[in-house]
Amino acid sequence: MFLVILLVVGITVFFTVRWVHKQVETYTATSPVALPRSNMDDADYANVEERITQFTKALNQGQPTAPLVLNEQELNAFIERTHPNDLGKEVYVVLDGNQVKGEVSFPLDNFKMSWLKGRYLNGNVTLDVSLQNRLLVVTAQQIEVNGVQVPDSYMQGFRTKNLAEKATEDPKNAATIAKFDSIQVQDGKLIIKAEAQPAP
Repeated sequence: MFLVILLVVGITVFFTVRWVHKQVETYTATSPVALPRSNMDDADYANVEERITQFTKALNQGQPTAPLVLNEQELNAFIERTHPNDLGKEVYVVLDGNQVKGEVSFPLDNFKMSWLKGRYLNGNVTLDVSLQNRLLVVTAQQIEVNGVQVPDSYMQGFRTKNLAEKATEDPKNAATIAKFDSIQVQDGKLIIKAEAQPAP
């Protein structure tokens, strides 16, 4: 009886491992893909950088300021130039009406699972962008790979993984984001409002 139980357990484990490997091969790849780029020239980006600098300066000095408004090209140019080695290569943001979508080529090593080591999730994604406890949180809500939706059983991890985690590890970035009042997308534009300042 003991040997029979061992045999049943062994067969179950074998087929479970085969199923996991099949799912990994279906929804992931062994190499990243090249994502679209903003292709913004230096002169145009200098204008974007100046607007962001002035907005940030007003935040840090506690001065009232108009919302910072960025279109899709401006937002991606900023991400690419400020985080060229991680987020700038892993995500291309698409501002579609009032939704945030994008293309991703995300390394899965950070999930600390042996079967995901050296693999990448390449596909289209619907993102949720929010402020939580004064922190910027960007999570993947839906992912499509090769025309197939990634099952909810896999999405649970992605829905709790903050894709902006590396971008906010810098204390200066975190301090600035803590002064945001809201982040929203309207008519294909990202709108960041500063925290309201108390009346003198």
